[in-house]
Amino acid sequence: MDVYYKNFEAHTDTRLEREKLFSLLPIKFEKPSKYEDFKFTSKSFPIYDVWEQSKNIFIDGTAKYLGLSKDEREKIVDEVEKRYKDSNIPLPRAVRNWLNGEPPSKYSHYKKNCYNFCVAMGMDLFTTAEFMYKHFQIMPFYYKNKVDAIYFYCIKEHRGYEYIKKLLELSENFPSLNDETIKTENIGENILEISNDEEFINYLKLCCYDKQDLYKTARNHYLSLFAKCKDLSQLKTESDIYYEVAGYNDQISKDDKSVRYAGGDTPSKGISASSRAKEGIESLPGQFTENYPSNPHYKKIKDGKASWDILRKNLICFKLYEYYKSRDKAIGDKSLSDEEIIEHRNDFLKECNDLLYECGYVSLYERNLFDWIIIWTLNFDYPVAALKSVIKRMYFDAVTEKYDEDPV
Repeated sequence: MDVYYKNFEAHTDTRLEREKLFSLLPIKFEKPSKYEDFKFTSKSFPIYDVWEQSKNIFIDGTAKYLGLSKDEREKIVDEVEKRYKDSNIPLPRAVRNWLNGEPPSKYSHYKKNCYNFCVAMGMDLFTTAEFMYKHFQIMPFYYKNKVDAIYFYCIKEHRGYEYIKKLLELSENFPSLNDETIKTENIGENILEISNDEEFINYLKLCCYDKQDLYKTARNHYLSLFAKCKDLSQLKTESDIYYEVAGYNDQISKDDKSVRYAGGDTPSKGISASSRAKEGIESLPGQFTENYPSNPHYKKIKDGKASWDILRKNLICFKLYEYYKSRDKAIGDKSLSDEEIIEHRNDFLKECNDLLYECGYVSLYERNLFDWIIIWTLNFDYPVAALKSVIKRMYFDAVTEKYDEDPV
């Protein structure tokens, strides 16, 4: 069990990396002689190859686990229904939708459905973590969340659904102590050492957090990164800083004609794709655009009202800017060799993954379409400029070009 914890949580050489259930298409990119020469069209952007593979991610994983072909849909459904019945777990509509091809939601209020699926399938602790990570693409076992902690303990100790349900009901009355001295990863380490139910319940009572304190470590890291990026950019307003870091802010959605033509955005929720789809304009996957960093997030995060997805995406984007702008400041106008680009990419990945781990988030993962684009930018001399170019090309230039050809 110690090996499981250290390897999985330290995101080193683990089954999550070695035994991939899917083979990703290679990341393709062309290194331009100058960044300004970098051009791409929406159809040539290689994210679409990866996106295509992601469409049946739940069915693919379920079939793989059950030892069936993904084309044997009736057998998959029958086996899932049988296992839910044998486990005495009600089969919710959400799971039926997943079996019909609808991708699972990443939102935390659907997380119990994800855990219950793994329990019904009879998965062990590591397989549950792997399935959550790869096929639900959601953070497994965020130990500060008492729901995650209960499933972590019960799956580890092979407790059934009825006992899980009993603990979930019992924990609803536990007061939130919000102990700031306890680190997220330490809770997981301690639960791994507990095998007595009463001892676990007593420990859980000491580790309950309300929503505002649940992601305090992540919030503090974000505010620190925001301050560093503000200094690096020499900008003052949140709107200007977000545009500099991520290529997007709420002012764009108000002023830019291409956005108005496309129907307008709601920046606090991310870059809208539906309006572009209606106009026949290709857009990036919702997994990338939803909760894409924009300046309304600053107040949400500061006030403790941001979701884990908003926090994670903001941490990644601000870490990208902080790392590479600090690098550029140190090396000046020096041209970079391919070897140096790879060295910086690996350094950034380590620093970013260490940051995500400390906050209780999963490391950057190519199968996640937001993460894929971030990792893709690392192959260029200037990853921040590459990310901003993607936003500009896919969301502003593309719309402007369409309406220049077909004005409203």
